[in-house]
Order: sequence, then C-alpha cells, then structure tokens
Amino acid sequence: MQTADENEYVVEEFRPIRHDLLAAGLHVEAGDPHRIAGDPRLLAWLRIDGERIGVLAFDEAAAPAERLSTLAGFTQDLVVENVFTDGRSFTWPRCLDRSHRHPMVVVLDDGRALWRCPRDAGLAVSIGELGA
Repeated sequence: MQTADENEYVVEEFRPIRHDLLAAGLHVEAGDPHRIAGDPRLLAWLRIDGERIGVLAFDEAAAPAERLSTLAGFTQDLVVENVFTDGRSFTWPRCLDRSHRHPMVVVLDDGRALWRCPRDAGLAVSIGELGA
C-alpha cells in the first residue's frame, strides 16, 4: 500500500529524469509506489502517455547521485525497449552530437550523475539538464 510520503518521494526522485524525457517530447510520470516482500527497494510504475511500460526501483539507502544514475539507467532501458517511432526503438537520450546515432550512457563522475557520449567523454550533461 502506498503512502502520500512515498508517492512524493517517487515524484521528487524522478523529477530530473522526467525533465529529460519531456525535453525529448515524451509525456512521462512515475507513480503508484509499492513494495514487494523481501525486496528492500521502493518500486513504482513508469508511464509514458498514460500507459504503464515497466517498473522502476528506488534504493533509498544509496547516495543521491547513485540513486539518480540507477534510476536513469532503469528508465533508459524501459524507454529503449518499449517506445518506438517509425517502427524503430526510440533513441534516448539522444547524443549531444547530433551526427552520432547512439544514445548517451549513464555515468557517475565525481559524485555527479551524468549523461555522456560513449564515443567522446567531453560530451556530457548532468541528468536533469537536457534541452530540447
């Protein structure tokens, strides 16, 4: 059973990732927190355009940047596996270098959760700061 505090926690933790998804044109939300016996994590549904596409896991004991990077990785996997445009997987987040076709990857760097180009480490942005 979810509580108002848990729901607010989920919304707040997911806020930077939601920003980046909105910048890509996806209407997304995380909510309906719940727990499963034996799993210490808080779980929540990821919805895109109102449709549940998968479950996110929140490790409340992890450091903030680690929580954010883990959550961003879960979200990226769910988006790439479940969102399609023109019959192809949606590339998210798209690399800052628009000539690259790959998505950026999640990295932890000096205590910050970043999206980084897998080919050029100089192309990076904090999770939650992607533009349209």
